[in-house]
Amino acid sequence: MTRLAIVGGGISGLTLAYALEQLENEGLRTDIDLYEATSEVGGVIQTAWYDTWPVELGPDSLVDRQRGAVELCRRIGLEKNLVGIRASAKPPLMRTAEGFKPFPHTETRSYTMAGGVSQLPQVLTQFLHRTTIYLRTAISQVVRNEDGWYLNGDRGPYRGLVLALPASALPDLLRDVDIDVSWAKQVVYHPRAVMAAVYDRDSFVDQALLAHTGFIVSPEAELGLTALTWLSSKWAHYPEGAPIICRTFWGPPARDPDQWLDDEVQTLHENALNRLVGPHDPPIWTKLVRYHTALPQIPQGSAWQSSVRFANVRFYLGVLGPYREGPGVSDCVRVAWEEAYRYAQWANSINVGLS
Repeated sequence: MTRLAIVGGGISGLTLAYALEQLENEGLRTDIDLYEATSEVGGVIQTAWYDTWPVELGPDSLVDRQRGAVELCRRIGLEKNLVGIRASAKPPLMRTAEGFKPFPHTETRSYTMAGGVSQLPQVLTQFLHRTTIYLRTAISQVVRNEDGWYLNGDRGPYRGLVLALPASALPDLLRDVDIDVSWAKQVVYHPRAVMAAVYDRDSFVDQALLAHTGFIVSPEAELGLTALTWLSSKWAHYPEGAPIICRTFWGPPARDPDQWLDDEVQTLHENALNRLVGPHDPPIWTKLVRYHTALPQIPQGSAWQSSVRFANVRFYLGVLGPYREGPGVSDCVRVAWEEAYRYAQWANSINVGLS
């Protein structure tokens, strides 16, 4: 039997806990404590609601790939809630300084959830039977002694530790541990602001562009935003008469959204829509969220170092996050499964945790 601490209750940490519990069928026996600094799990996966319509404030797309988010949904009984891209939806466009152009990328095998993507972390927690979740519990210090890992001085000892956190948090958290995490300092995060807005169905004079799933915006267009998504046009669970639901994304390389107040972002959102789509009525509902550790930029040669896990063979250390493979939900889910198998391999190598 091993004790494992997971720090971070986003989709990476939750999937790791679930995967390890599933490996009980292969003889792995692990008691897990999961620590989340905020009041709820899910991380950047956030769903708001306007009336009966879900409005995704974080990721909205689950790509179907091996051991990815779609497979995870099927495992926990959420397959019936998966919906695909609307058959009549036109592909996204690229907005450049010269105007709109076809975007050289087609979304395939992508799904969302009719009841909101936040269903995934919420339901996933119901399948955790050997995991204790501690909400509103920020971890500020990690130490390791002859007994194992200790968190915040008195939580421990743990034989294993996995940090499902942004790379930028690792150097300070591991400051008292003789581990080389210099690679983490090279991972750069671009802040993002996401403005979600709902409009009446007849709000836009010209609705031709609303038939597309959205736009990618080139910095040369000098609009300040990086992308726009028409959620109500993209996904099949929104009926034809549903309100128009869109999201705009703000951040580098165009501009730093942290320089703007919330009201300024909403004004920029409306101005951008006027330029992109044309005259329209004001929104009937808005919601703004900010992500300060969005879209990690990984310089070549500075990616996660697998040797970190085996810095001390007696005590396991792993890291999880979108800097490992990619920023998508399915990327994070797949890597969490890989980490679970690595942990099981380590436990087997030192003959602990296996019944």
